[in-house]
Amino acid sequence: MLQGEKTGSIIEKNKTNAPNGGNYRRLFIKEFPNFPLQDQVHHTLPRKYEKTMEDYGINIHENRYLRGVEYKKHINITNLWRNWNKSLGHAATAEEVIEFAKRIDEQFGEFWYKK
Repeated sequence: MLQGEKTGSIIEKNKTNAPNGGNYRRLFIKEFPNFPLQDQVHHTLPRKYEKTMEDYGINIHENRYLRGVEYKKHINITNLWRNWNKSLGHAATAEEVIEFAKRIDEQFGEFWYKK
């Protein structure tokens, strides 16, 4: 067994505290304690592409890939992603997802929650 693989080790504890699909909102709110709880935590790299991005080396649940936004804007963003995905005609690559995420960030950046 390699050092750090033992149950209860610091490495194992850090793994369980890594951002994931079950704790990303809590970790986001921890970083932004004044975030309005009725608002949404938006994945800039949508959960639909989690495996694609993971294979690319990105954990989509990290705070740097999350944005706080009000519910109605979040619906608009989700619809844009859905339409973009349908228009592709193929499975999106990580690079394509990142590029579209940049376009969404540019279009909706003024609506992101700021500290």
